[in-house]
Amino acid sequence: MNKRILLFKRMFLSCRPTVVVLLFTIFILNNVFGKSLTNRNEITTVCPNSYSSCTSHHSAKKVTKFMQMGANPSPLGTASNLFLTLYKSITGTTDYAQADQIKLLVNSSLASNGVGTNKLLNPSDNLAFIEGTKVLAIDGYKAITNKDTITVAVTQLTTSLPYKLKVDATAFSVAGYVPMVLDRLTNTFTSLVADTALISFTPSAATNTFGNRFAIVFKATGLPVQEISLTATQVNTDVLVNWNTIGQTDVISYTIESATNISEFTAVTSINANNLATASYSFTDINSSAIYYRIKATDFTGTISYSNVVVVSGASTAKISAYPNPLLGNTLHISTSNLSAGKYSVRLHNTIGQRVFTSEIVGSENNHNLQIGSLTAGKYILTISREGNIVYNTFIQVK
Repeated sequence: MNKRILLFKRMFLSCRPTVVVLLFTIFILNNVFGKSLTNRNEITTVCPNSYSSCTSHHSAKKVTKFMQMGANPSPLGTASNLFLTLYKSITGTTDYAQADQIKLLVNSSLASNGVGTNKLLNPSDNLAFIEGTKVLAIDGYKAITNKDTITVAVTQLTTSLPYKLKVDATAFSVAGYVPMVLDRLTNTFTSLVADTALISFTPSAATNTFGNRFAIVFKATGLPVQEISLTATQVNTDVLVNWNTIGQTDVISYTIESATNISEFTAVTSINANNLATASYSFTDINSSAIYYRIKATDFTGTISYSNVVVVSGASTAKISAYPNPLLGNTLHISTSNLSAGKYSVRLHNTIGQRVFTSEIVGSENNHNLQIGSLTAGKYILTISREGNIVYNTFIQVK
């Protein structure tokens, strides 16, 4: 018996370095990579309805583990970040589990817009940016404007199960712009409150195929007026100047400027602003020989924004009308008479300056029935132009 014990001790001592190395390797794998070799359950993040805090726990069932992009430094250095997180309802509870997350970053060091990291699609519950044919988990922009619309796709969702889309802009800071969420299915915009927006939705069998449902758009905040639409029409020896505005913010005045040379504008007069969300203004320039006009908006801080420059249209018997107004259905009728031959662009914009409809009419035809689809109730601006020159604009109220 003593010989056997002695032999065992000799064998243990001869194998000790190997055992130590093995134990050390297990320790490194468990602590550095944070994954137990004896517990193969994945970690999922569960957030209550308030989203004030999130906790991680080991689920009893194996679920997909998603990358927590907020914890990873941007590979492009300092950037302005916008995080979008998809939460999925946990059956039988009032809680939601994080299903996917993507990030938009704005960094002036980027070469162009729409560049980033390709998305590795999950078996279910996918959230991704769409840039042409590219499907991205991280979408990079060199710069943004209020004309940018960044498509956000939600795919492979579970029908009839509630979801929440959270947009977190606490790390997003781009001077002059704030992000908003566009739901293309409902044609509604959601503003960020305290730098956060939370959109609840439940996909149905009919809407689950509407993959590119959401979009991020940007509202200009640093300019006195988001949009000024201007026309100038010759009436005998005078010029009638009309303009419509969208999104006035603390505007103190509008200055009408004219020119015979497009590079040398001079002020004609100033008009006090009424600072309504949408408004119409008019001024008659008596005995004017000007060829070009523009409008300058000035706010209380001295910040300035300009309208488009328009060419004075000559005296004409042309008439344009749009009806019904208010619009009750999906068909907008445009009636014209004595309109010059040619093609005219027809556009509708909402009150934050986003284009919601575009079409084309022919000047030689008198009646045009435009199917504009279903629009959210509210005020829209209708613009008809030819070769970049606006010939007609008005507000359309949708009921």
